[in-house]
Amino acid sequence: MSSNSEILVVEDSPLQAQILRRLLEGSGYHVALAANGKEALSRLRSSTPRLIISDILMPEMDGYELCAAVKKDDSLSRIPILLLTTLTDPEDVIRGLEARADGYLTKPFDPDYLLSKVRSALAAPGNGRNREVPLEFTVAVGGKSRAVSAAPRNFFDLILSAYENTVHTNQSLLKVRMELEELNRQLEEKVKERTDHLVAEIADRQRAEEDLQDSYERFRSVVETAHDPVIGADSFGNIVMWNSAATQTFGYSTEEAMGQPVTIIMPERFRQMHERAVDRARETGSLYFAKHVREVAGRRKDGAEFPVEVSISAWKGREGVFFTGIVRDITERKRAEEAQREAQQRLELVMQGADLGPWDWDLPTGQLVVPRTAQLLGYSPEESEKTARFLEDLIHPDDRPSLQRTLSAHLEGETDLFEHEHRLRAKSGEWRWFLMRGKVLVRSDDGKPLRMAGTCLDITPRKKAEESLRTMSESLLERNEQLTALTAELRQKSEEMQQMTQQLWQTAKLATIGELAASIAHELNNPLATVSLRTEGLLAKIPSDDPSHRSLEVLAQETERMANLVANLLQFSRRYRQQVSTVNVNEEIGKTLELIHGHLRNHRIAVEHELAPGLPMIHVDRQQLRQVFLNLFTNASDAMPNGGTLTIRTDLIETQPGFVRIEVSDTGVGIDDETLGKVMEPFFTTKPEGKGTGLGLPICRRIVQEHGGTLDIASEVAKGTTVAIVLPTAGALSGNFIVDTGGDLT
Repeated sequence: MSSNSEILVVEDSPLQAQILRRLLEGSGYHVALAANGKEALSRLRSSTPRLIISDILMPEMDGYELCAAVKKDDSLSRIPILLLTTLTDPEDVIRGLEARADGYLTKPFDPDYLLSKVRSALAAPGNGRNREVPLEFTVAVGGKSRAVSAAPRNFFDLILSAYENTVHTNQSLLKVRMELEELNRQLEEKVKERTDHLVAEIADRQRAEEDLQDSYERFRSVVETAHDPVIGADSFGNIVMWNSAATQTFGYSTEEAMGQPVTIIMPERFRQMHERAVDRARETGSLYFAKHVREVAGRRKDGAEFPVEVSISAWKGREGVFFTGIVRDITERKRAEEAQREAQQRLELVMQGADLGPWDWDLPTGQLVVPRTAQLLGYSPEESEKTARFLEDLIHPDDRPSLQRTLSAHLEGETDLFEHEHRLRAKSGEWRWFLMRGKVLVRSDDGKPLRMAGTCLDITPRKKAEESLRTMSESLLERNEQLTALTAELRQKSEEMQQMTQQLWQTAKLATIGELAASIAHELNNPLATVSLRTEGLLAKIPSDDPSHRSLEVLAQETERMANLVANLLQFSRRYRQQVSTVNVNEEIGKTLELIHGHLRNHRIAVEHELAPGLPMIHVDRQQLRQVFLNLFTNASDAMPNGGTLTIRTDLIETQPGFVRIEVSDTGVGIDDETLGKVMEPFFTTKPEGKGTGLGLPICRRIVQEHGGTLDIASEVAKGTTVAIVLPTAGALSGNFIVDTGGDLT
């Protein structure tokens, strides 16, 4: 059966919940349980039942609040809700109207009537009552006016439900009345039968009197053969009957005992009380302790006292009131009881030493005796109620569902032994762990559990030790992982030191080349400056329409381009401190391309620009940025030995505001997946020996990361490679920066 045929029972009492569950499941319904309104709402989010039966008085959220919450939810409002209540107060109906309940079930409920209400609620078609406009009206309750808002159909259904409950109650009363009338009729018949019987008895009395003597003889025979003393006394307390068992017990012969006061077999301390009782019995004709078994002390002929159990009856004869007592020597039983009491005390000492607390649960009455457990929790006997509800209220909310499942499984006979670990709230507010074990000891003929008993063990110290051990284990594991990581880090540092040695050697060589390039650039600056000045002088003297004027302009432009190349070379090779400034990305790309323009042209590399206009400025070290661009452009050229296209793109990242993207793509040979995973490793290169150091891309990536950006590579064999750089814009960073106006050197 699907969840759509499920009935959700919301009841905070596990016993009441189980009763409803068995009744409904016995009629073929699937039942889900919730302990309160809050838990029920949580369950409704994952499963929608066809009907909700809810108690009203519950912790956290009562039945009215649950009903109101369900009816306010459009996805749940069509679920009919029946409220369980005593319905003894008109306020119940008013609150039901306000909560938009669909009906009432009165407590205590009749199973057949409850099932009929469930069938009616499930059979009722969905209606549009939640779309009806609520009506405001005033009702008088307890002499006070009360404003109520309810949909007309809801008002009608709830009043009809209350009326049905009233009719059902009247029908039950009528049924009781009819049963009483039938019992009265039967009683009259019994009286008539009894009267007829008495008439017959009178006729038989004569025969009975004739048999009386025989009965007396038989009685004497029974008394004489009884194992317990049977003693008779008249209204003055004198012995008139004494059997042989009395002689054996008390030591008096029949001749010695007959006619003596019965006090001869009593200790002195009891005699006065006995005499007063006999006087009162002689006056009233009865003993107040007649037909009751009492434990007193007896006295033998030799004066020895011993415990006895006495049962006394009084009867009237023609000569007054007589008393018959049956006395039983309970010396051996007392010894056994004392031995049992000592054994019980020893058991209690053992259980106390082991922090074990016995418990005994009478399921039909709900009485639960847990004296030791209550004591361990700091509650006095007066504070600890002997009910299952008392212990249930102390259970930690997180432990209740699993406890209820485990207990239900055992009560249903699914497990041989009940065992569960859970937390109980001590009087101090502390949560203490207990291991509860138990077993159903008595079941009814139909298997219903009636009595359950077991022990509670305080396992709080064990739980704390387990937690401490777990923490220690996790700490040791963490330290072991740290040690392993440290070992790996030391190994990595050793390898890095070897690589750094090679890198320092290569850096020294590159520094030497840079110094040589700077020296050559300085030497070129002087003749270039002379050529530039002479060209400017000649252009000033020669008219613009002179044929040689155009040639001088070309010479001036080429001289300026050579000067810019020399300036860029000087700036690239200069020893410097890192200096972050505000930079235009597109301009730096253009200046770097000017530096290697001849190299690209000689290798038949076509350059395509897709530079986004108006890009925000970025904060970078200009020289390091040019170093990155120069390295990427050179790598792209080397990847296209037969020529190709170098595409450079810039744009803003829409999905990542405050960042610009720079892509450098080539149409070269590409990189396979295995090699692509290694290109960022220092000193790894695919170029011929002597042509590459394997440091270019790692240095580029480090420079980009130091500026808060990322560098990623994507490649496909025979199609080319794309390097993507993402850098933050100046507006995305904070701090003091030096504004560089260009960085050109002349």
